[in-house]
Amino acid sequence: MHQKWGSCSTSGIITLASDLAGCDSRVQDVVIVHELLHLRVHNHGKLFRTLMTVHVPYWQKLNIVAPEFVAGASKRSDRL
Repeated sequence: MHQKWGSCSTSGIITLASDLAGCDSRVQDVVIVHELLHLRVHNHGKLFRTLMTVHVPYWQKLNIVAPEFVAGASKRSDRL
């Protein structure tokens, strides 16, 4: 998938893709938590991944993010 499900601007504005409304609630949870976490953690490092696991333990199993994000090597902090 090449689309972005959401983004969080440097000014703290969170934008979500409109077609996210038609997705499974677990996918919605992952995307929303992901973007909310970016209000405090601006990268996809270890702290970010740990907090994702604390708030949405199944996030990695859904396989909705780029493989490099799951591995912790994302080069774009806003990608999901």
